Amino acid sequence: MAGAQNVSQRPTLDTPRLHLRAFTTADAEAYAAVRYHPDVDAWLMPAPTEDPIEQQRAQIEEYDQRWETHAYAPWAVIERASGRLVGHCGLRWLDSLEITDTIWTMHPDTQGKGYAREAARAALDWGFSAAKLPRIGALIRPDNVRSQAVARAMGMTIQRAGLERRPGQFRDLWVVERAAASG
Repeated sequence: MAGAQNVSQRPTLDTPRLHLRAFTTADAEAYAAVRYHPDVDAWLMPAPTEDPIEQQRAQIEEYDQRWETHAYAPWAVIERASGRLVGHCGLRWLDSLEITDTIWTMHPDTQGKGYAREAARAALDWGFSAAKLPRIGALIRPDNVRSQAVARAMGMTIQRAGLERRPGQFRDLWVVERAAASG
C-alpha cells in the first residue's frame, strides 16, 4: 500500500459546499453506506455484496493504484458543512474506450442539492487545467435522467449510444472536449 503514503500529496478540490480529497481506507464504511444504498446501487454496475465494507476497501485500493498509474482517480466527496462523506466523484482511465471517464455518485439524502454537478464541474475543470486532458467522457445509463442533466451541464454530448459494458448493462458515452469546456 505504498500509494497510501502519498495521499497528502494528491490534489484536493474545494467548491463552495464540498471538499474533494483522496480516499483513505478509513472511509470504507461510510463509502459502503453510499455505494450499497438501494437508491444508489440500482444505478451502478453490479458489485459483490458479501462484505460491502471490504469491497469498498478494495475499491479504495484500486483508486490508490489509479492515482499511482494515471495521476488521477475518483475523490471522496465531503460535505463541508457536516464533514460527512456523501459520495465520490472524479476521473478514471478506461482502457477499453481509450478515454478518461468522469464518475459521480451521491448519497440519496443529498441528491437534488446540486452536489453531483458541483463536484463534477470541479473534477472536469481540474482534468482539463491540471491534468491537461484533451477530452473527458461519462458513461451514463440511457434512463438516468439526473446524470444526463449533470453531463449536459458540463457541456457533454452523446458520442456513442448503447455501449454494452457487461451483458445486459448498457451505457451511453457522453464526451466534452477541452476547448468546448472552456468556451
